[in-house]
Amino acid sequence: MTSSGYSPISVLNNQGQKLDAFVPSHQVQQQQPGEWKTVANLPSPRKRSWDYMTECINCAPSPVPGLEDLWRTSPNSVVSGCRYEELTDDFHKDIERDLSLHPQTLLAICRYFAGSILLNTKSGQAVVVNTVEGYARTRWLDVHCESFGSNKGKATMTSVPGLIHKDRYKGVRPITMGAYDGQRLVIGTAVADLLVTSSVRLDLRDAGCGGGVFIGGTTTTFLVSNTMDSHDIRIFLNRESIVAGDRISQEDNPENWCVDSIGIVYQLRQLKTKFHEPSTYLFSRASGPLTNMHPCMPYTIYTIYTIFDKMKSDDGCGHAGAGLFRLIGEKMVLYGAKKIAKPTLSVAHVREFRKRCKEGTGTASLFDQLLEMFSIRDGEDDIEIFYNDSLNDVLEKIADLLAPTITASNKVAAQYVTQQALRGL
Repeated sequence: MTSSGYSPISVLNNQGQKLDAFVPSHQVQQQQPGEWKTVANLPSPRKRSWDYMTECINCAPSPVPGLEDLWRTSPNSVVSGCRYEELTDDFHKDIERDLSLHPQTLLAICRYFAGSILLNTKSGQAVVVNTVEGYARTRWLDVHCESFGSNKGKATMTSVPGLIHKDRYKGVRPITMGAYDGQRLVIGTAVADLLVTSSVRLDLRDAGCGGGVFIGGTTTTFLVSNTMDSHDIRIFLNRESIVAGDRISQEDNPENWCVDSIGIVYQLRQLKTKFHEPSTYLFSRASGPLTNMHPCMPYTIYTIYTIFDKMKSDDGCGHAGAGLFRLIGEKMVLYGAKKIAKPTLSVAHVREFRKRCKEGTGTASLFDQLLEMFSIRDGEDDIEIFYNDSLNDVLEKIADLLAPTITASNKVAAQYVTQQALRGL
């Protein structure tokens, strides 16, 4: 049909209704902004990689109703090899459990939404959610929980479902939350909220150049500005993630403490405060099937250590600070697995890291403060991490010094994510 000057298109209105038609190609090019949005119905020509050629057409996943246009037009071909299921109103029954009795529910929620697709039915914008960090709703369970309050006499924005407006899916609300460092994309449930820390825009043609890849706590080009806009977002869960989430949920074992049995230190959340609180070390960070390998994951203070091995200009301070947090992360893994009775820092490790610091630097001074903590404890070789306010004060300052390196390193992770997203083109 295109050879005769006509092109197949889908026309979407502001309510997400779609009409299919064949129109003269020049009219597609001359489309003006208005009530209707025209989306090309033919995929761009693309090379087939060997991986995709080996899959029988009868075995290839068919698009889920509601994702057909995205499948045809998205330049990010890897998602077309995944299976998805749209969220239903019954889903909330699987995730609305009291975390005091069922703490593993937080882990299951993270697994469910890692790898999901959020589709704006009005604008046509869509993202695949690569990585999420889960936070419990109450400060008793999670010292880093979402805060509530008022501003100028009005209640502040919240990701709690059901408040102010009805949600598209009962018990689930995607929303953009303002923060000191920018706009944060959050998926809220009754018992937890998920911060999206890695995503790829599926509808952008320049996503392959990094234009649609976001690594870190902020997401700037997929905004859900208010609760009414939230109702326009359709959510599709990755089938692999559903299976993984069901496994955690159905086991109903309060002893479950991490989302996966490998790469556990990568499941710690990226935080910069309150290192003396046990809930800071929840292993509630999950990545979807597309990016569930560490080069694609956002960096944290616990995983940045390997980066400094490749930085010739580093004066040793960054290596020391990152090494200290990596050690703390590994201690928390051992503690979660009940391999140690309590997480501690040893004076021997602190001295070793101090030797790597350049004299006269701020990091060297901070490590000297750590060593003083041992000297005033009558020669004790270990200090406890939990509820140690003095230790926390120093760790927060070291974490601040590592923040710029984490931001820079996430650009490398974004390159790996881009390669994954474009795999098969």
